[in-house]
Amino acid sequence: MNGPPLSPHGHAQDLASEKYPKLNEADTRDRIIDRVLHDVLYWPRSSVTLESFIKPGYSDYVLLGRHNGHLLFIKAKKTGVYFTLPTWSNPGRQGSILEARGTRPSS
Repeated sequence: MNGPPLSPHGHAQDLASEKYPKLNEADTRDRIIDRVLHDVLYWPRSSVTLESFIKPGYSDYVLLGRHNGHLLFIKAKKTGVYFTLPTWSNPGRQGSILEARGTRPSS
């Protein structure tokens, strides 16, 4: 028998406590990203597009805001792939494309 539904905080605690084996990109999306977006953040599924083309490539998720404006692009990777957070390519220009390099963060 299942217990009461988890709160967003409960979902976040579950995610943080799980040990993930090596996951491919699809499993990372299903077991981690989808859960964070919908169970923890309560982002409506109707406000997410999947596999959207954005110049210069594709985004796995585009989170939509009011009037279906693009708020955030998410690119999923298999577990164990790290990258450093990018900087704006055009400071002060809203909506600039960011570029991330596939490098492991320094410890």
